[in-house]
Amino acid sequence: AGPVLGEARVVKSSREIDLMTRAGAMLDDAFAEFVLEPFSGRTELDISNSIVKMLEARGMEVESPPIVGAGENGASPHHHASERVVRKGDVVVVDFWGSLNGYYSDCTRTVFVGEEPAPESEERRVYNLVRQAQEEAAAAARPGMTCEALDAVARDYLTQAGYGEYFIHRLGHGIGLDGHEPPYIVSGNQAVLQPGMAFTIEPGIYVPGLGGFRHSDTVAVTETGIEWLTESTGILPEEFRPIVFSIKAPQSFHTFLVDGRVAGTWRYEDGEIRLQPLRELTSAERRDVEEEAHRLGAFHAE
Repeated sequence: AGPVLGEARVVKSSREIDLMTRAGAMLDDAFAEFVLEPFSGRTELDISNSIVKMLEARGMEVESPPIVGAGENGASPHHHASERVVRKGDVVVVDFWGSLNGYYSDCTRTVFVGEEPAPESEERRVYNLVRQAQEEAAAAARPGMTCEALDAVARDYLTQAGYGEYFIHRLGHGIGLDGHEPPYIVSGNQAVLQPGMAFTIEPGIYVPGLGGFRHSDTVAVTETGIEWLTESTGILPEEFRPIVFSIKAPQSFHTFLVDGRVAGTWRYEDGEIRLQPLRELTSAERRDVEEEAHRLGAFHAE
């Protein structure tokens, strides 16, 4: 879009935000599926191609392949998926996007392959810092704030933690009819946030020899702050244990929601329902999904 048209469509209508929210939900749903697929032993390119198929199966258009950067490749923010084979222990950056009826949503997740790093490891520390930097920026975002000031919230946080030099790109970019459009959340941009603007919040840390860590979500500015248009987590801690039921049913796959948010996936396979949470569930939420499994016909719980 030209400068005039680009500026005219910076503020989205409620219908446009609704389409982007639906696109974001499709990204969340696809993530819930592909994160449970094996990564180890597959090439980055194979994983990227699989994600495209999952997005297209949900009705999204995908014009360019997702970024999949394993290990050392993750330290390059715009790495192109390659024939590099993913190995157990790798940290993998997965950046994927798509459009629905012409409107885009975009998100990035960092996936630990095989097992999580130890709590005291640098990998775990850096991952937590990136997630917290995003939370800090999201909490600060509001109408009247400049794009530059929002970028500084995450950048200052990571700088104070000792990783500012490894945050090597802007905090985010506008999104809508184009995958990248105004407003750009970057130092030097004095544009002011307004309700209806939509953009990504994507802090990242890229350390040569360690890898890349990025967590990105699409958000929209409201009258008082922001709303999330993508919401899936990005890591499967061991305590998110599956709940397994026996059932006689054909193999199938779908997500389940808690309070309207993607909370996990159901698989029906080989006489079992396997429920895999994608975030920590409360005891009450676990009871709710167990009741849903029984409603579906489960007759025995492990």
